[in-house]
Amino acid sequence: MITQGRLMKNLLIAIFLIIISPFINATEQQPDYIEYQNETLRLSTGWGHPSPLEDYYSVNKIKYPFKSWHTANYRGHIATWAIEDDQLFLKEVTTSKGRLKPGELNIQSKIRLSKTPPYKAKRTETTPTRDSSLVLADWFNGVIDASRIIQTEEKWEYLGSVYFYIRNGQVIKSVELTKTDYDKLYNEKEIELSDESLKEKQEMLKLNHDYISYYFRLNGDDVINYEGQHGRLATRSGFSPILAYYSNDHMKWPFNWTNKTKSGAPKGEWLIEKDKLYLTKVKLNTGTGFYEVDEKNLKLEELFSNSQSEDKVPASWLSGVFLVKFGEMVNREGFDDYSEFKVSEYVFLRVNKGNIIEAHKVEGEFNFKDIPYNTLPELTKIIDDFRVR
Repeated sequence: MITQGRLMKNLLIAIFLIIISPFINATEQQPDYIEYQNETLRLSTGWGHPSPLEDYYSVNKIKYPFKSWHTANYRGHIATWAIEDDQLFLKEVTTSKGRLKPGELNIQSKIRLSKTPPYKAKRTETTPTRDSSLVLADWFNGVIDASRIIQTEEKWEYLGSVYFYIRNGQVIKSVELTKTDYDKLYNEKEIELSDESLKEKQEMLKLNHDYISYYFRLNGDDVINYEGQHGRLATRSGFSPILAYYSNDHMKWPFNWTNKTKSGAPKGEWLIEKDKLYLTKVKLNTGTGFYEVDEKNLKLEELFSNSQSEDKVPASWLSGVFLVKFGEMVNREGFDDYSEFKVSEYVFLRVNKGNIIEAHKVEGEFNFKDIPYNTLPELTKIIDDFRVR
């Protein structure tokens, strides 16, 4: 018997806001589309659900090629997907250059596809050629929310959703929810009396919520203590340096959305001591609220069982260029209720296996877009190394 009725109500409210968010914003965001059982559904691609195509570039560490079209499409593309034979395929991408096949954008999977239905995947070391009409999205792991929506110029009507839980491009589970299902799940008594089918739908909603929450909290700076000052620690990827311990692979992170007991995006607190970088605290950031973050503390030994200290762990897995920001929160001009972090000083750090081998300070007003001609070559180099992706 499921007794967490109130929790489910909050979860359903959050998911419903995500579903309708494109329609209540000043500018509606254009969705991706997915073909499934002779239907074309709208694929959620907002702040809670990154497009599987955005994930392709992140996972493969390829520079994102699309530029924002306008306020109605910040991601710079509209992708068309298809579920065939319990697999997710990319069929087409509409960009500023027109409608393109995946091969024309050099989008590749690890599996070569046959050209005839039902598009059975064939294991091979050969990647698809440029004229591939379909690409198996084997880079994608997550939940897809495909909505049935009837929209006219005057109104729109939400009919329900099909959720797909996908691992390496394979559909592990699919669950369909109608408006009636949502009504039943919202009612606490109905939850207690629900059948197994409704429980399965509730579980999928929970998985979807944890997936949304993970990605919503994934990007952002960590906290660092450097030379007696508290600042922010940024990476090129935008993820916490903790995730680099797992090769920035979300599926290797033990507290991703598939962890039913404890999940969230990693956030850390760091210390530089005698030119060595240490991790001193780990938190899981969750929740989908805009004004507050739900935090759960993790003990260091939950991640580093071989650690010889309970207080700090040497960041020996970290190499590369990192950025420390010092500053303060200030009210944005003209927006008394909105504050933002204003940087007073930057420190670029070059790290080798947790050891600081270079450190360069620049003022907060430094012009990164047009670096002054008299800037020291080593400073220019470390700035470029941080910016190149």
